[in-house]
Amino acid sequence: MSKQLFASLLLLVSLAAPGFYESAAAGPRSMVLSGNEAGGNVQEVLRRVKWHTNLNSALGEAHRKNKMVLWIHMIGKVDGAT
Repeated sequence: MSKQLFASLLLLVSLAAPGFYESAAAGPRSMVLSGNEAGGNVQEVLRRVKWHTNLNSALGEAHRKNKMVLWIHMIGKVDGAT
């Protein structure tokens, strides 16, 4: 899975945060991001989060640092046609 796809999924999950529902009362147009702004958000996530492509290496590092692992497993080819 590509880093950009994973970051996009992470951003999508973050929309479920409690503040999201409160801001929805302001109207749907106030929640729309421009393509440049959304792309900037994805790039920020990619820059600030360390991504692993191997679950075992992520688990090993998490164990050493006493941290948790967020694991998202996707099946198939996610290219917009799925």
